[in-house]
Amino acid sequence: MNEKLINYLNGVFAPYDGVKSVAELKADLLSDLQERFRELKAEGKDDETAFEMTIDSIGDIEQTVQEVANLSRSLERQVVTNFSASNLPKSDFAGVTAHKGKFEASALRGSDFSGADLTGSSFKASDVREANFDGANLTDCSFYALDLAGASFHRSILVRTNFSTSELAGAKFIGAKLTDVKLTVCDLRKTIFENCIFDGVDFKTSDLTGLCLDGQTFIGVKFGEAGLKEVTFRGATLKNVSFTPPWSLTKKYYNAIKTIRFDGAMMDKLSYNALKGLGADLSKVTIIKGVKNMQNKAIQVKGLQKSYNKLHVLKGVDFEVEKGSIFALLGSNGAGKTTIVKILTTLLKQDSGIATVNGFDVAAKPDYVRQSISLTGQFAAVDEILTGRVI
Repeated sequence: MNEKLINYLNGVFAPYDGVKSVAELKADLLSDLQERFRELKAEGKDDETAFEMTIDSIGDIEQTVQEVANLSRSLERQVVTNFSASNLPKSDFAGVTAHKGKFEASALRGSDFSGADLTGSSFKASDVREANFDGANLTDCSFYALDLAGASFHRSILVRTNFSTSELAGAKFIGAKLTDVKLTVCDLRKTIFENCIFDGVDFKTSDLTGLCLDGQTFIGVKFGEAGLKEVTFRGATLKNVSFTPPWSLTKKYYNAIKTIRFDGAMMDKLSYNALKGLGADLSKVTIIKGVKNMQNKAIQVKGLQKSYNKLHVLKGVDFEVEKGSIFALLGSNGAGKTTIVKILTTLLKQDSGIATVNGFDVAAKPDYVRQSISLTGQFAAVDEILTGRVI
C-alpha cells in the first residue's frame, strides 16, 4: 500500500518535475500520508478504506501543487513592466506577471493578456481593440480613455477595476464577477454581459441604452445618471440597487425608466420601491422575501449526505455561517471535514441535501459559487518561497 501512495503522488506531481519547491512539498506530503495511513490501519480500517480516507484527508492537493508551481515560475519570469508608447499589436503577454505595469499611449490591438496577472496596471489612451483578457487578474487596474471594442473578459478577475471614458462596443464580459468596479462615462450600448455578478458596481453617467442585462445578478449596484432607455433586466436579481436620477428630474428621464423591462426579475423591497417611485413597470416582478436574512448567510447547509461505497462520511449535516464571521469546522480524523469543504467549493458532489454559498446552490450554480469564493489548502506550502515583494 506504501507503493500505491507513492504512485498516487507521482501522478499528481508529474507535470511539475524540476520545480524545486514542488519537490520539497512532495517529500513532506508523502511522509504525512504514510503516517495518516498507519493511524487508520491501527483504528481497524481495511487497506482500501484507509487508502481512500488518507487521500481524502489532504483535500484538493492538485490545486495546491499547481499554485506552488505557478508561483515559483512567476517569480522567475517577472520582467520590466513599462510598455508605454510602444507599438505592440498582437503581442503575446499570456500568463505574464506585470504588477503596476504601464501600457499607456500604446498600440496593443489584438494582444493576448489571457491568464496574466496585471494587478495595479494602467492602460491609458491606448488602442486595445480585440485584446484578450480572458482569465486575467485585473484587480486595481485602470482603463482610461481607451478603445476596448471587441475585447474579451471571459472569467477575468475584476476587483476595484476602473473603466472610465472608454469605448466598449462589442466587448464581452462572460462568467465574470465584477466587484467594486467602476464603469463610468463609458459607451456600453453594444457591450455583452453574460452570466455575470455585479457587486458594488458603479455605472455613473454611462450609456447603457438598449443593453441586455437579462439573468444577471446585481448587488449594491448604482446606476447614477446612466442612460437606461430600453435596457432589459428580464430574469435578473436586484438587491440594494439604486437608480439615482439626475439633479434635475426631466420628463425624458421618467420616460426612459418606463422603457426598462423587468419581466421575471426578482428584487428586494428597497430596489422595488425606488423603481416604483420613478414609474417603472414592475407588474411582472417578484419581491424577494426575507432578503435581509438571506444576505447575512455566507453558507447554509441542510441535510448534507455523502458516502464512499458503504462508508457513510456525512449523515445529514446541518449548519449555517453568518457573513463576516470566523467559523471553525472541527472534528476527528475521518469525520468528513474535508468532504464538506470539497462539496462547498464545488470540487465534490453531495449524494443528497442542500448547500448554498453566498446565496448560490453549489450543485445548481457551481460557476457562480467559484466566482464568489477563494480556497486555501491546509498546507502552508508557499510560505517558504514568498518574498516581501510578493506579499
